[in-house]
Formats: sequence, C-alpha cells, structure tokens
Amino acid sequence: MFVCGLAGGLLSDVTVKPEESVIVSGGKYADAAAEDLKLHLELITGEKIPIMKAANVKEGAYVWRVGMAPMGDHGPFKPEEGRWLVTKEGTWFYGDTNVCNESMAKTGIDMAVYDFLEDELGTRWPWTTNIAFRARNPIIVKNTKGGWYPTIKLRAIRSRGRYEEWRARMRDGRHDVPRYGHAFGSYWKRFASTHQEFFGMRKDGKRLPPDAPSNLMNPAVYAGNMGTAISMCVSSDSLVDQVIADWCAKGTNEYVNICENDATGDNVCHCERCKALDEPRPADGHDWWINWYADRYVNFANRVLVKARKIRPDAKACFYGYNAMERAPLREKASEGLSVGLVPTVLTPEHISKYIKNWKKAGFTQFFHRPNRHHYYKTTPLVCGNEKYFFDIFKLVKSEDPVGYDYDSAGQNGIQEFFKDYVIYKGMQEPDKSFEYWEGHYMEAFGKAKEDVKAFYRYWRDVWTERLQPHVYEYTWKGFDFGRPFLTNLGKHYKSEDFEKAGMFLDHALAKSDLDPADRDRVEQLKDVNEHGKLFYEAVVHKSEVNTEKLRQFRKARGITLISYHENYYNDLCGMKKHLYKVAPEEIPEPVKKFDARRKARKEARAFRAKEEAAVKGK
Repeated sequence: MFVCGLAGGLLSDVTVKPEESVIVSGGKYADAAAEDLKLHLELITGEKIPIMKAANVKEGAYVWRVGMAPMGDHGPFKPEEGRWLVTKEGTWFYGDTNVCNESMAKTGIDMAVYDFLEDELGTRWPWTTNIAFRARNPIIVKNTKGGWYPTIKLRAIRSRGRYEEWRARMRDGRHDVPRYGHAFGSYWKRFASTHQEFFGMRKDGKRLPPDAPSNLMNPAVYAGNMGTAISMCVSSDSLVDQVIADWCAKGTNEYVNICENDATGDNVCHCERCKALDEPRPADGHDWWINWYADRYVNFANRVLVKARKIRPDAKACFYGYNAMERAPLREKASEGLSVGLVPTVLTPEHISKYIKNWKKAGFTQFFHRPNRHHYYKTTPLVCGNEKYFFDIFKLVKSEDPVGYDYDSAGQNGIQEFFKDYVIYKGMQEPDKSFEYWEGHYMEAFGKAKEDVKAFYRYWRDVWTERLQPHVYEYTWKGFDFGRPFLTNLGKHYKSEDFEKAGMFLDHALAKSDLDPADRDRVEQLKDVNEHGKLFYEAVVHKSEVNTEKLRQFRKARGITLISYHENYYNDLCGMKKHLYKVAPEEIPEPVKKFDARRKARKEARAFRAKEEAAVKGK
C-alpha cells in the first residue's frame, strides 16, 4: 500500500542513469538494505553501482540514500513502515528503525527497499535466492514516491538457511505481539534434582520424562532427549512462583511466556490436583490424540497473571492451544490480557472456523494462527496443487481478526512449494487482495512463460480439488499428518499420465523462441520438479529396484538428498534406504542414520517401560 504525505510533490517520470549512480548507507541497519539494493540494481541495469561514504560522493552523482530521510519527512512512522522518494537529484529509502525481525535484523528501511524493487521496478522473488527482473538501462521511475506498512502485526513462515533472504524480501516481520515459544524446555536440566514438583506425573506415579525408566533414582543422570518435552505440573503453586521469578529476572517484559513444552496429551500430568482441574473427556475424544486439557492450562495461566500483575499491573501472558490443550476450555475463562497461539491439527475450513470461535467463546479475544501445516502436509517432491486451499484458510482466519500468523516450518519440499508460501506472504502483506491477484503477481516471474506456468499449477490444483480435497478430514483424523495417508495411497490419487499432461504446459513454454534465458531456466527447474515427481511416484506406486535406481540416479545427478526426512519418517516410502543398503550403504545420509538410531532408542525405551508396567501389574 502506498503512503501519502511524503516530502515534495509528485514528479513526472524520473530517469536515472546507473553509470552515474552511487549508493550511500545510513549505517547500522541500513547496511544490509544497501547491499541488497546494490545487488538488484546491478542485475537490472548491468552496471556496477558502488556503495560509498557520503563524503566521497562526487558532485553530479545520482545518490541512492538508504537509511536517510529527505528534508521535511522524518516521521512519525507506523511500526515497520518504510517509505521511498525519487527525485532528479537522488532517491531516499527510510522509515521505522525498530527491528521488526530479530533473526534477520530488518527494519522499515528494508521494507522501503523491497517495496520499491517490487512495486516500481517489477522484481519478483519466486524461490530461495532466485531473483526475477526485467533488464532496463536507464531506469525510468514513473511513481516517484511510495511506501508500505503492515496491517497484520505478525507475518512469519519459519524456515532455516537458504530461506532467510527470501523471507526478508517477502516482508516477514512482527511488532507488538506476544512473547511465545515452548517456555519450559530448560526446566528439567535446571530443576530435575531440586524441584520434582514442577514436572508432570506419569501414569506410573513418577515425575520423569516419558522415556525415562521407572527405576531411575537420580534424575540428574537422565540422558534421554525427552527432558525438553516433559509436561509441567500446572497445579503446582511453586511452579507459578518459579515462572514469576524467571520473568522478573528477565526484566518483567510485558508478556509472560507460559507455552507448554512440546508434550503430547497422553503425557500430561496425572497427579490428582491437575486432574481435578479437568473437564470430562468429550464424547468425540480420540485415544490416539488427547487434546481436551485446556481448562487446567487456562487455570494455570490465570494464576500466573494474578501474581505477575502484583509486580506489573499491565502484565499479559501467552500460551498455546496445542497438543493436550488444542480444544478450547469448557469451564475456565481467559483473564484480560491472556493470548493464545492456536495450533490446529485439522486444517479444513469447517474445523478452523469452529476451533477459533470456541476459543473466542472462552474469552480469548487476542490470538494468533500458528499452524504446523508445513509439517503435516509434507508431499516430498510432488506438486500438490493446494495453494488456493490454504490461501482460503488464511483468509478465513483473517476474518476472525488474528494478531497474525506464524507458520512452522517450511523448507523441505522443494522450489515447487514456494508458490504456496508466496501467496500467503503476499496475503499478509496486503490482505484485501484475492488469490487470483497474487497468483498473477507470482507468475510475472516467468515472463512470457507465465500463462503456461499458471496452467501447470492449475492442472495440479484441479487434481487436488477433485481427488484429494474430499479426503482432507478423513486423512487428518488418521493421525493429523495428512502426508502419510496421502503418500501411502498415492496410486489412488495420482496417475502416471498426470505428470505427462502437466509437463506439456512447461514444454509449450520452453518451445517459445523468444523466452528470456533466465525465465527459461526457471521453467526448466519446474520441469525437473515434474520429472522428479514422476520418478518418485513410480518408485512409490510401482515398487521395483529399477524404479528406485532411476530415482537415485536422478537425485545424484542434481545433488538432491537421496532420502528426505519424511520419506524415511514414512517408513522408506520409495524403498530408497533398503535399496542403498544393498548397492551403496555409504550413500545413506547421516541424518537418516541418526534419526533411525533415535527411533530405535525410543522403541527400546517404550518396550522397557511396558515390561516394567506389566511386572507391576503382575504383582
């Protein structure tokens, strides 16, 4: 959205000669924005544009000033707001200098640069570090002032490594939002030997991590990895006192973070005091997914707030509606200032709508959407066609007025997944625009191939709508992980000819003689995705050593991990691990070996526990 009221009047077109240009950084948080501006301007113009100190700029040079405001416009700025102004003498990028994304140290200055590159120069960022641009020299600027600020306070799709630059360019950020995240991960290490009452009691009466043996006499020697996932005993008054003490030690921030550890519902505390805080199991409760304990956690949160407000009257708190407390509370009501991060397992419009409304009925007027959608819907190398489906859920959540969105966690499926995340990010950027608008916005990255690439994705969207969407609820309730039942039933939903039909659109694009080389390369990458998907499909649906070997050779030639995390997690879907043990065990990725070792240890621990419990019952 454009910002009005900038210094100076609107000019007609401004022509900038890149060979006469220099970039000057205002320092600190402006340096990274200046470097990114330099990268893009040099790609677009084909000219080198130096970054230099203001004192070294020669008279007559055209100056791109990053992190410096023009005369007469020094704010005030809205949170994360960025502005830009183009004149015959120079260009300014400036704005709110509070850091809006701590992991990337981004401010309104960055937002100004990205807004200009995207909205005025037509730049697109289709995936990771790929930059789609249209060459121009000189640069002719038609809109000479603009800017952007977010209307959604929290905009994040979590990821690691190569995603970071892309996330920044997608205007990932946050302001005025709760502090959250699993709050008690360090408690076992800190208090296992001194405050056993902090921790959840297991069914066997022991306050130990789920995988610890019942005969463990000294908690300090526990060496498993479930200490960070042990449930807390939320009826404990001394736990409340410790939470307050930790909060005070960190400076009594506005929010007290009381998000439970990443513990499943069957591992909640089984002490009598905690159980007395619960409502009865609902009639439609599932033994495999126990998620109706929110009342005890809301009670805990309210007690924490009472004590926090004796120290800081405006204190607030935040916890998750997740795992054991996914369902909204039936008895307890939220104190004013209590926020919840909603982590749904069923991602259908009907369920999401009911889920949010039930939490609102319990008094939670402030919430944010924090789904594990990227985990639950892993489809490995396949294009799944559910971009609009999840965009529509984003819009549904938006209609309930959330603080924002924090999706966890992208980055394991491939470049084909970026379209899905792109439209979500753009929806968070300007939520009033439609899916079709942002679809067209994305396709601009492919130049003269844009209609063919759009048709490619729409082919798979029809497959999703007709063959998969009717099964979302059914597959979700087989274990909330849609990916496993989808992929183990892949032959019921996809056909070999689907990849050939979808690929025809890409072939049509590649047949264009006037296709820009960079656009051609992007289409070629999608063609590789389609071919990879076909080989994966054949290896899963028509299992054979020959099909698995074809997939192996394709991945080796392109530097693709031979066994992805989820292929292994879903029991070696395409037979690659079994095949490699036969022909090339040295090629089995180390992360797969480590995962298998952890899974074996957990299995042995469960067997040992079961044996112990059986012996106790026998006595």
